[in-house]
Amino acid sequence: MAIDPPFSDMVRDPDHQAGTHLRTRALVEAVLQSLADTSPA
Repeated sequence: MAIDPPFSDMVRDPDHQAGTHLRTRALVEAVLQSLADTSPA
């Protein structure tokens, strides 16, 4: 059974950093969508 590397190793990894903007954008979009779904009409 493989053990995941520590979080600090993961965030220092250049391959992980390369996709950070995509994860950030997806998170922002998800939050904005959830707010739009709950706003009064």
